[in-house]
Formats: sequence, C-alpha cells, structure tokens
Amino acid sequence: SDTAIATVSGSGEVSGVATGGPVMISATADTASGGALVTVIQPPPAVLGFSVEPTDLVAGQPLAPAVRVTVADRFGSPVLGDTSPITLTLGNNPGGATLGGTLTVPAQDGIATFDDLTLNRTGAGYTLVASTPALSSVTSAPFTVTPAGAATLAFSVEPTDALAGAFISPAVTVSVLDGFGNLATADTASVSVTLGQNPSGGALSGTTLVAPVNGVATFSDLRLDKTGNGYTLVASRAGLAGTSSDPFAILPGPPARIGFTVEPSDATAGTAIAPAIEVTVFDAFDNIVATDASTVSLSIGANPGGSTLSGVSSSTVVGGVARFSDVRLDKTGNGYTVVASRPGLP
Repeated sequence: SDTAIATVSGSGEVSGVATGGPVMISATADTASGGALVTVIQPPPAVLGFSVEPTDLVAGQPLAPAVRVTVADRFGSPVLGDTSPITLTLGNNPGGATLGGTLTVPAQDGIATFDDLTLNRTGAGYTLVASTPALSSVTSAPFTVTPAGAATLAFSVEPTDALAGAFISPAVTVSVLDGFGNLATADTASVSVTLGQNPSGGALSGTTLVAPVNGVATFSDLRLDKTGNGYTLVASRAGLAGTSSDPFAILPGPPARIGFTVEPSDATAGTAIAPAIEVTVFDAFDNIVATDASTVSLSIGANPGGSTLSGVSSSTVVGGVARFSDVRLDKTGNGYTVVASRPGLP
C-alpha cells in the first residue's frame, strides 16, 4: 500500500525500503485474496564509517569541509535516531601534532559532524581514528598538514666560537617559522643578520642577506675581525620581529706579526732601559695572540756608538707579550734602534 516503505517483487518477495508502517501487503489468486501488515524497522548499528573524509589543511586552521562519521546499519545506511557519542583521535601522527577542537560529538540520526578540528604540526600521512562503544573503530584516509604563513624567526644553528677572520663554522642558519613552530617552507623573503652585542667593535663580513630555502636561511661565510667575548647576531626580516642569537666568542687567529707595544726609551750607558721593553704577538687583524708561548729575541739594529747589547735579550711570550726588563747598552750615541724577532714571523 506504500511503495516508499515496502515493495513486492514479481516473485512475491517483500523488501523493506524505508523505516515506517505498518503497510498492507495484499495477495490475490483468482478469487482468493489475503493481506498482511508489515512494519519496516531500522537495522541495528553495525559499522562506523567516514562519510566525509579529512582533507589536506593548513596548520592551525579548521579542517574543511567538516569531517563526518556515520553510524551505519549493515546495508551502509545511517541509523536514524542514533545518538551514539563518536570520538576522534589521531592515528598516524608523522609530525607529533596535537588534535584540537571538539573531539567527541553525539551523532544526530547516525551522523556525527566535527566542524572545528585543527592540527598544529606539519606532516604527510596523518589519519584520524573514529570510535564509539560497541562498534569497531575505523581509520580515515591519510591527509597532509602544511605550514601556515611566516610568523617568527629562530636561530636553528647558533653561531659558535670562531677565530678572527675565519668563517663561523658550522654555518649559522635562521629558520622562518609559522605560529606553531613549523618551517614556513613556502616563504622566500630574504633574512639578514647583523651584529647585536659588539664588545670589541668588530666588523661582520660575509654574505649577510640570504633568501631562505624550504624555510631556512643559511649563512656560510660569516666572519668577524676583532677578538671578544659576548658577541651576538640579530636576525631580521621584513614584517617579522628580529631575534638575537646566543652569545659567542671570537678568538685570535694564528700569529702574523710582532710589534713594539712599549718602545725602548733613552737610557744611561750600562743601566737597564726603563720602562721595560714590551713586544706583542698579533694576528692578521691586530688582535693580541694571548695563547702564543714562543720566544722573542732582541738585537741591536742601528748602532751609532758601536755598543754591545747586554742583559736578558730573549723572553718567553706570556699572554701575547714578551717583556724585557734588563736590556742595557754600554756606549753613548743617538739613533740606536732595537730589532725584535720571533721564529716564523717577519
């Protein structure tokens, strides 16, 4: 009597179409007839299924369209009237993300809609797992989370102690991150580094403006010329706040020259030249090589009076300085000079 609820095949088989009834099923044969009332009921819940799968999304933004999970009967139809609580959790979690939003939703006529789900970490191959009491859980199709727009800068490889004039190694790197700490891999705006704290008035050289690749700007040839402790670098980029590195030190390079830092002064024949003569070992950038422990020797250069140099004319370098407190000449004269020498240096 209502084919929207039940139908009868040509062989007389009655099939339910939709819940409802009772409907009259009538049969006739010649002059005989009969009837039966049939009510079609909903089969019990049998399976869970994702009727709207999660799609690729941007970190921190809601999954769209909304994910839907269906409580279905054995024929795959939503169980009308079912209000089972459906809970979502992360299955595969390649980026170590946190699943945000409303994670447990009661079904309405067998369908639970999750319209505010978010993930905060990038990665490919995420899955969601839907579960409810009394039914087996089900796993979604895989999906990908991509980074949001650039929000912050961070030193991913901090500057380390280096020699004056030598490259800071390993190369300093600055990462461009979204608001959730993911690399903003699509961002190509150039990042610059400058000196922050500059305890010795050093000059930063090398390539200081670099475009990031996959979210990372690499500075492979940075150098400073003056020794000092507590240098810092500052990374900056248009539209983002700058960030400062950890402090680091610049150490002297290898010895490159020596120089008189306390020159010989006029003296009386046969008495020690005072104040004491000092000779300092420098690197190529005029930094004192405080670690040098070589020996510096003095000899007479210009010798207008034919004098003999006496006293202690050789001294071990301590803290980069060789000190000579007992150097004497025995003949008078104007225009004497003293020559300092160290093995391996001019």
